[in-house]
Order: sequence, then structure tokens, then C-alpha cells
Amino acid sequence: MSNYETRIDIEDRLHFFIEECDHLQGFQVLLDTFNGFGGVGSSILQHLKDEYSSKGIFTFALTPNNLSDDVSITNFILKFC
Repeated sequence: MSNYETRIDIEDRLHFFIEECDHLQGFQVLLDTFNGFGGVGSSILQHLKDEYSSKGIFTFALTPNNLSDDVSITNFILKFC
């Protein structure tokens, strides 16, 4: 599946659920900040911002709580930003 096909598939799924809403007030988004899905989440947030700019977007960042002491989340995030 190409990048374009994946994007269209995600947009279609979003539109399906959004059209089911009687009165859409905004979005609550849970994002994983520790692995590679952050980029996908970022793309989805950008799409929501572009398509539904008048709606609120409330984002929760999730990180694992079982990391060993030698792994610093801050250092991990700073390396990849």
C-alpha cells in the first residue's frame, strides 16, 4: 500500500465517523510519543487542523511507564526532533 493510498484510507475512515456525528464539537486524540507512530499522528493532526479549523483538538501524549532508569525519555525525544 503506497503512502498516498494509506492517506486516502485514513481520511475516508475519519470522514465516515465524522459524518455520523450530529453536532461535532472537536476531537480528542491520543498519540504515542515513544515510537514511530508519532509521525502518523502528526499527519492526522495536520489533516484535522486543515479540514476542521473551527473545531477544537485536544491531544494527549502517551509514553510507556516501564522504561529502565538508563533510558531518558527527554534525551530520546531531543535526538529525534
